[in-house]
Amino acid sequence: MYSTLAPSEQILPSLSNINHPIEGISLLIILAVLFRWKWPTTWNRILKILSAEVK
Repeated sequence: MYSTLAPSEQILPSLSNINHPIEGISLLIILAVLFRWKWPTTWNRILKILSAEVK
């Protein structure tokens, strides 16, 4: 069945049900992989911003 809720309204309730750190970490990894697949240049810019300076 098709839901009329926006994607954020579907995802946010499931995020509040995270009960274990490993569950949260795995969700973050899945979101990162999906974000990297969809927007690779933006992902690379974010990683460059977060990276430490090489001396």
